[in-house]
Amino acid sequence: MNKTFLLIIILFAALFLRFHNYSVYPQRGATSDEYTYAFLGLSLMENGIPTSWSYFGEYTDRQDMNIDGTLFPMVTPYFDHPPLAGLIIGGWSRIRGEETFAKVKLSTIRIIPILFSMVSAVLLYMLAKNLYGSRVGLWSLAIYSVSPLFAVSHRVAVSENILTTFFLAALTIYSGWKKRVSTPLMVQLGILSGLGFWTKETGVVIFLSIFFLLFIQGERFKMIAQFTLVFLLFILAYIAYGYAYDGQLFWKIIGLQSAREIGPASLWYLISTPIIINKVYHDGWYYFGLLSIFVLAWEKKHAAVFIPFLTYFTFLIISLTKEGQSGWYLIPLFPFLAIAAGYTLATSIEQRSLYFLIFVLFIGLFLVQQLFIPAFGLVPFQFRFLVGILIVLAVALRRLQSVWAVALIVGTAVVTLLYVHPA
Repeated sequence: MNKTFLLIIILFAALFLRFHNYSVYPQRGATSDEYTYAFLGLSLMENGIPTSWSYFGEYTDRQDMNIDGTLFPMVTPYFDHPPLAGLIIGGWSRIRGEETFAKVKLSTIRIIPILFSMVSAVLLYMLAKNLYGSRVGLWSLAIYSVSPLFAVSHRVAVSENILTTFFLAALTIYSGWKKRVSTPLMVQLGILSGLGFWTKETGVVIFLSIFFLLFIQGERFKMIAQFTLVFLLFILAYIAYGYAYDGQLFWKIIGLQSAREIGPASLWYLISTPIIINKVYHDGWYYFGLLSIFVLAWEKKHAAVFIPFLTYFTFLIISLTKEGQSGWYLIPLFPFLAIAAGYTLATSIEQRSLYFLIFVLFIGLFLVQQLFIPAFGLVPFQFRFLVGILIVLAVALRRLQSVWAVALIVGTAVVTLLYVHPA
């Protein structure tokens, strides 16, 4: 099949799965952070002052607002998050005629993360293609497109979906220059890093990832300095933004953001507990991707995937609270898990490796859990029989590994199509 045609089919499937029930699941209230950004952007465009909801008690200018039965403690000036994501989401809401807080609808603002996720999907394909070739690019894109954890998370209007696009854009530029390093390229990477930071403070990982990659490849100090300088200009601009409204409150909120209760338990939580927004969801692709990306860690040629993953993963460990389910923080990890899974899957098929057995067990049992059990239930004999079938498919029929892989991906798409977010 023509690769361009296949690429279009996968992208269409990704778009369809993200728009399917997009305004219904996850339900309104799964995270009120969706409204945070719309409110912030609208307030900046309407009156030039950042306003949104926050639970931080340090805000003194507070007014409770009830919108369709949900109470929002509105504060001014608002500093919980940088303004760029708010301007994008709120700007779209305003264009659609929803220019007041009460008029904001999920069906409107969720279009933005879906569109950004589609741009991310294209960038993911380009990044994987630059690093490993079009075949790995297509497998990676297919995984990124159909996984319910990935697809459903991409419906939600949180800044991480925008941040992911800037992250992938920077890495795609980095991977595509083929050592032709120049000042314009450093400026582009600095701008994308800065835009990521203005989307959310965790966007600093874009800068850190590119910095580490440049350092590892032995790039000249002059080039690294140019890249760093451009990024620092965005940092200074953000500080100026805070002082323009209330410098003392700005630093106080920044301090509170960095004083969350954290600990070693965050590591085990990240490894063992994938979450769709506010509900634990044991997606086999997440676990297979995690296993695959740590497999890639042993070879330097995978640095452009592993270093960004490890940088953001480490950032989550030292900043993510030990309690509470906030699955949107995981979203920037998804492209790296998809690329790692796509690479190991393509390689195991090409080499007819037994690693394919791991893939079949992770994804096959995930589909058993999501499709077979709800329809037929499961007794011990059935479970052992199904595991045996999966092992036979993986080992005895090695010549058909690509067929089984496609079948499991199609099965995953069905799971995503049928997905209902728990109330």
